[in-house]
Amino acid sequence: MELFQYWNEVRGDRDLPRRDEIQPADIRSLLPNIFILQAEADGGIHFRLAGTHICGLFGDELRHRQFSALWLGGQQEEAAGIAVEVVKRCTPMLLTASGATATGDRLDVEVLLTPSPLPTVRATAYSARCRRCPVRYGCT
Repeated sequence: MELFQYWNEVRGDRDLPRRDEIQPADIRSLLPNIFILQAEADGGIHFRLAGTHICGLFGDELRHRQFSALWLGGQQEEAAGIAVEVVKRCTPMLLTASGATATGDRLDVEVLLTPSPLPTVRATAYSARCRRCPVRYGCT
């Protein structure tokens, strides 16, 4: 994934890139597919922001929503746990998932979870890329 390559190049041999090293202009074409999650004091993982393409797939603005709410039943706790581990271990992870769009169309995605260089916010940057989704959503 392009985001992982960028993140890896910027961080070099360190665990994380510095915050000032991440330049949105460098990844402009990826921004509609990027979201940032924030670990809250209550232990929840919430969307801090989400790109327009991701919000469109879910038919709603995702800001302030629980990350786990996008997953089904028993998967909610597992998804939240994985997000927490990415933050704690400073280790990126790639998930593949199948689901449905807001209109019920099948959606296959890859979700890249990367630790963020924002320690005071304890945020994690994620990217979702469609592997298979309906043409009307502009997925490739």
